[in-house]
Amino acid sequence: MKVYFLPLLILIWASSFSLANPAADGNVRGQLVEDGTQEPVGYASVAIYDQNEKLMGGAISDDNGNFVIKGLAPGTYKLEVKFVGFETLQIENVVVGATTTRLGEIKLDAALQMLEDIEVTASKPEVEYKIDRKVINVDKMATALSGSAVEILENVPSVEVDMDGNVSLRGSGNFTVFIDGRPSVFKGSDALSQIPASMIENIELITNPSAKYDPDGTSGIINIITKKKSSGLSGVVNLNGGVPSRYGADAMFSYKANEKFTYHFGGDYNNMERRGTRYAENTTFGEDTVLRITDGDRARIRESYNIKGGLDFTPNDNNRFSLMLAGGKSDNIRDNSYMYENYYIRNGVMEPTENPVTHNYDDMRRSYQYFSVDADYLHKFSGRKGHELSMSVHYGYSEGDEDNITLAYSDETNSKFGEPGRRGLESSIGHEFRYKLDYVRPIGENSKLEAGYQLRMDLSDENNGNYSKAEVDSDWVLNEKFSYQNEFTKDIHAIYGTYSGEWDKLGYQLGIRGEYTFRETNLINVGERTVIERFDWFPTAHFSYQLPSDQQLMASYSRRINRPSNWWLEPFPTFMDAFNVRIGDPGIEPEYIDSFELGYTKTFSAFSLSAEGFFRQINNRTEFVKEIWDDEEANPNGDIFMNTRTNVGQERNYGLELMVNADPLKWWSFNLSGTITGFTIDGSYKDQVFDRQDSYFNFRMSNDFLLTKTTRLQIAPVYTSGRQSAQGYREGFVMVNMALKQDFMDKKLSATLQGRNILNTFKWESTSNGPDFNSMMRFEMMPSFTFSLTYRINNYRNKRSGKGGNGGGESGGFDM
Repeated sequence: MKVYFLPLLILIWASSFSLANPAADGNVRGQLVEDGTQEPVGYASVAIYDQNEKLMGGAISDDNGNFVIKGLAPGTYKLEVKFVGFETLQIENVVVGATTTRLGEIKLDAALQMLEDIEVTASKPEVEYKIDRKVINVDKMATALSGSAVEILENVPSVEVDMDGNVSLRGSGNFTVFIDGRPSVFKGSDALSQIPASMIENIELITNPSAKYDPDGTSGIINIITKKKSSGLSGVVNLNGGVPSRYGADAMFSYKANEKFTYHFGGDYNNMERRGTRYAENTTFGEDTVLRITDGDRARIRESYNIKGGLDFTPNDNNRFSLMLAGGKSDNIRDNSYMYENYYIRNGVMEPTENPVTHNYDDMRRSYQYFSVDADYLHKFSGRKGHELSMSVHYGYSEGDEDNITLAYSDETNSKFGEPGRRGLESSIGHEFRYKLDYVRPIGENSKLEAGYQLRMDLSDENNGNYSKAEVDSDWVLNEKFSYQNEFTKDIHAIYGTYSGEWDKLGYQLGIRGEYTFRETNLINVGERTVIERFDWFPTAHFSYQLPSDQQLMASYSRRINRPSNWWLEPFPTFMDAFNVRIGDPGIEPEYIDSFELGYTKTFSAFSLSAEGFFRQINNRTEFVKEIWDDEEANPNGDIFMNTRTNVGQERNYGLELMVNADPLKWWSFNLSGTITGFTIDGSYKDQVFDRQDSYFNFRMSNDFLLTKTTRLQIAPVYTSGRQSAQGYREGFVMVNMALKQDFMDKKLSATLQGRNILNTFKWESTSNGPDFNSMMRFEMMPSFTFSLTYRINNYRNKRSGKGGNGGGESGGFDM
């Protein structure tokens, strides 16, 4: 583990010399804002020099643009402010006394550079590191403009996306998704795939949240901040189309009627496909050794529409009410066509089986429709800025249906072959209720107390029917042995408190959260009921230390929990295809995670550098495992695999993440990031030992070329190395995305040509092994190209600052 942290420690040691006079106690305070928009400029570099141009101290502005430089002797100084995308600002003759010098609001001008006769306006970086999160500025990612939040996350550090669009954050797919600081009706990758990239202002990755947040998810929170505007009538309309079949449209409008009422309305429709080919070899060891070779086409199709509308009511300066209604539908289709070649392996020789060639058609259609209501209230107490009480209520209703049909034929003429068909029908109805009460009270000049209560209630009813038929033209027959009705209930009551403040150059926030959980799983048709009640504590701690000049050191700790998803708890088989079933375990234990992070940032005039080391220990580690299904009646040939998720032991995960944002030339800027991760797992399942250790890394470089004042080219290569999995190995892959963007009509209209996997190099290959099987699978994804048009009404544009929109207020950060 030491090898991963050594570069970070050397970097910090080389930069952490102290220039402050410990006997001096003069301070300089101020707030940085963008001239014109008055938006705070967070994480800018502020340095102060004496009359001999000697550096005497420095700071980095916080999320609200505030900064403080401490430990100055009385005298006259020069202040210098630098930040990528803004003109360098110098303030002469800053007089510092024995106490605090307040400079008030300091306005920064957007940087303006000249390239021959072309006027170039600099902009904020693609990814920004902040005290407790990373912010992905979506308007900089032309390569993902026509996709969803999933396509955006393919190009950012800490995140990986697999062949089916499933997202993992720091190696884990267990994370929580918020939209504008509220929980999403959908979960995980399903939630991210529903949101068009063109409607997103930025995405926050919060890997070590404070106690104010829900502690769910192994790897943290992904918070989607949607676009908003609040001046007159404004809006944005997007159209896109491409190959393979990708098309959609979305629109977002805002209208500020007067000082009290602002209205919002938006909607979207999208159809996106991921197509490719699949090749697999599966060998099972029983009475006979059987090899099955799979070859064919694989497609994933997502079709969705969403609509939402709401209003903000501000009767006076101290009160604000918000109401938002949303609804929509999502259809997810899996369309596979495979040919199977079946062989016996006897004495090292391959012999065709009784049915040497079969054809399998797998058609899965999963549909969700939802409706949600969100109401928020904020009260600001008079007499003290930051003294607030807020309340929010959320209700979500959802319905889901899944129809999974697998047909197997001995040849293309659809002749009879054993049981050619299996069908799984699932339906579910879910209710979700959230209530949240938060109180914030400043204490003194630099401290703050936050406390609150949260209630989460979830109820779902699920019906699972399994059908089969012996002949192609016969009717489907219900198999009652594998058909169930399941009722799931989960209630969580939580209280939390945090205290934040400053001590000299040290900023800190300490928090504690307590949660009571009641969970019940009830198989109604068989009378099996499983109840779990528990109380858990979740401490958190965040620290930042202001190093000299434009450097900052940050450290944090949080305890988290990864609660089992509903389908992890279903103790009955669900057929995934002809040769795979999924079975859950109602007694599976949640994962408990201890997460530590150490970060360092430094800002230069032309680039910024960030480094972050992390360590995460996961207790009750869960993994997907595969084995031959031991049901002799349903699996007489021993060729159906059982897939389940189970507790296998403990994992330690550690690594180092480095990122550089730079503008080396007037016409070229880039974001370069890389993460190296190591892990150790100690665990076992039945007679199989899962002990292993490995390391892997990924690399991303997003290059932005300004060809003319209105033409921009972006090229983004991505590489992920191979790594060990629970039962085998997953190969590495490389992929290159590109985009060409042209602006018209004073940037009111934009046209973008986007290509993903343009070199056709994306290949997902993995192997897994068990006592009675060997398995290899390879998937190759086709390149895709999309053309998009964007029109802005009233010159609708994103805010320039790094502030996190509605969700930013719940970022878990603290004022420095």
